[in-house]
Amino acid sequence: MNGEEYEIKIERFDHEARGIGYILGKIAFVNDVVPGDIVLAKIIKSKKNYYIAKVTKFLKYSSDRLIAICPYFGKCGGCDLQYINYNHQLIFKENKVKDIMLKFANVDNFKIKPILCIDDNIFYYRNKVTFQVKKEIGLFSRNSYELIAIDKCYIASKQINDILMIIKKKITLDNIEQIIIKSSFYNSKVMVIFVGNNLDLNNLKRIKNDVSSIYVVENNIYNLLNGESYLQEKLDNYIFEISPDSFFQVNPKMCVKLYDKIIEYGNFSGNETVLDLYCGTGTIGIYISKFVKKVIGYEINKYAVNDAINNAKINLVDNIEFVCGSSELSFSNVTHDINIIIADPPRNGLNKETINGIISVKPCKVIYVSCDPITLARDLKLLSDFYDLIEITPVDMFPNTKHVECVSLLKLKML
Repeated sequence: MNGEEYEIKIERFDHEARGIGYILGKIAFVNDVVPGDIVLAKIIKSKKNYYIAKVTKFLKYSSDRLIAICPYFGKCGGCDLQYINYNHQLIFKENKVKDIMLKFANVDNFKIKPILCIDDNIFYYRNKVTFQVKKEIGLFSRNSYELIAIDKCYIASKQINDILMIIKKKITLDNIEQIIIKSSFYNSKVMVIFVGNNLDLNNLKRIKNDVSSIYVVENNIYNLLNGESYLQEKLDNYIFEISPDSFFQVNPKMCVKLYDKIIEYGNFSGNETVLDLYCGTGTIGIYISKFVKKVIGYEINKYAVNDAINNAKINLVDNIEFVCGSSELSFSNVTHDINIIIADPPRNGLNKETINGIISVKPCKVIYVSCDPITLARDLKLLSDFYDLIEITPVDMFPNTKHVECVSLLKLKML
């Protein structure tokens, strides 16, 4: 079968935005296609239950197909969906969440609410990009470590793109492994972080008048080379200081919509004590603080905790405290009665100790923010004996990519 060509109509996407069609009644996965495309495709891998095929010719283009504006699209691994109109991107992401939740957690589709999406420009929204360096500056290609040299990223902020070009003109790349550029939509300042060994500091200082901060990372140690020690970003009426090693949501505009949904799900009375797990720089806890009695945030990254404590002071929030420690440690250390838990873990989700801790504390609500529907489904299933899933709202935090954020509301069962 390998090498044989067949005409395939692309019916839908799978979870990874691969096109799905059929060859002789067997499912076939095809990259770089859109539902509605009709293609001639060659089988490159034949498995018992499916084929993997590669397009050799387009016979008919889908009405949902666009011409990608980025010249690196299809080579660089940063975007997956830039060649699809935005409405169909949103349909794909809603269906992705529905399919995963039904398959892995037996969650009915009616519990998946309409996706929250961006109102205007679906480009230039990221406030952070990690560029790879191998004699040139670029991004890795899809599913490999091959470097694609680029001059512009269409989902990065305009400030990031401007500084990228300045770096290309002024900096020699000897011994540099990565260049991380962070920008602020609040005040347009830019932080640049150079990662490598035996770096020429005078070389890096050539951009000191073009950016607000320059950091150097050698052997995982961050050293401020020039400028301010932090970057500031604003979410609604709150200002947050961000250290170079602290996590902050890459899309501030959509972050506000996500946090507003958390407030809606919390439906706070003002008397709640909230445990904020994986709290990072304290953004969620501070954002909800005026609606609750007390917030206790746990975060394992000590730099993020320092930022969180400082951010509470900057925003005059005095009903919040932050602890440097793992999420599972929080349950043995917290002496308050916890009414609500908010969890925003990394991509690998909640570990078993944290899930067992949530069950032992028995908050009346759990609000779970997830950047991976697969691990979210796994964790919802593990919590399902004790908590009813009320609903899930997908959030398009990452337009033009296959990724989707979710915020879920769970309520304690009356056992």
